[in-house]
Amino acid sequence: MKKVFKFIKLLLISKYDFDRKFKKKILIYDESSSSFFDGVFKKDECFILNIREIVIYPIIFFRSVLKYKFKWNLYNYFIEIIDEISPDFIFTQNDNDTFFWKLKFLLKKKPITIFIQNGFRSYSNDIFEYLDKNQFNKDDSFVDFFLVFSESIKKKYKDYLNGKGIVIGSFKNNKTKILKNENQAKSILFISEFASSRYFDLKSNSENYWYPENFFLPIIYQYAKEKSLDLNILGKLNQNKELKNEEIDFFNNILGNSNWNYIESNQDYKCYEKIDESKFVVFISSTLGFESITRGKPTAALCSRNFKYKNKLSDDLCFAWPSKINKTGPFWTNKCEKVETIK
Repeated sequence: MKKVFKFIKLLLISKYDFDRKFKKKILIYDESSSSFFDGVFKKDECFILNIREIVIYPIIFFRSVLKYKFKWNLYNYFIEIIDEISPDFIFTQNDNDTFFWKLKFLLKKKPITIFIQNGFRSYSNDIFEYLDKNQFNKDDSFVDFFLVFSESIKKKYKDYLNGKGIVIGSFKNNKTKILKNENQAKSILFISEFASSRYFDLKSNSENYWYPENFFLPIIYQYAKEKSLDLNILGKLNQNKELKNEEIDFFNNILGNSNWNYIESNQDYKCYEKIDESKFVVFISSTLGFESITRGKPTAALCSRNFKYKNKLSDDLCFAWPSKINKTGPFWTNKCEKVETIK
């Protein structure tokens, strides 16, 4: 009965598209990936498959229902849409979507499938722990090309996934031009990794998880004051005003509510502009922090989330995981020590 209600709800809340769907050479899997490929492909040669805000193409939809009957689900519907479009290539930024990993075996035509890593990966509460928990069978997966950040993460994916891995760094970062700013702001940019407890449940581990922010930010604050630098905190990408206010309160509790600036993030890659405009960048484990390094910006990687917070792996939030490198280096540390910060 629950499944019937979900089905009826889907029919009521979904968008409908009655236009005839022509064959397309390229299919972009997941509407959230569409902006990711802006400027890469011509719009008229691409079909965007919505997997979040579902679009119902009536003929394809009801054909899939009749075909699968009581075994019908959204994934079956997606397969029917892709078979109808019959693309030569399927792209996505969803590197952690295991359904995408299986597409090759489910489609009539065998298009070339490609995923592009879109963010820093760890083990706990991420794709690799999920795969181990669910005893994922590598033989059930194949992606023709998976384009990833580093050699070490390529090897990690190869433990679970068949296909050819290619190291390209960050695709988004690579295609975003570096601004040459002669009048560079005299500022330190700290990249926020704040997550509301409403959506990110740390249980009793909250104090340990946020220990690096509480340890490092007062030191950075004092350094900025002594060097006459502005301290800017780049907020998480979030359109919800209530969550933004919660994020600001989080930093107010650490630094007080004066002598630092909160900068809103957005979806138009303006975060890269903020990186380029700053004199220094500081981060703990953010993808944007690693991208800052490759943009040639003086960057301090204070990757010490695992210093007190212990999860399934003791080092999966350390600098450049899963690479095995020293705990401290010229611009990084996995420790919470004042002397390392000052260096």
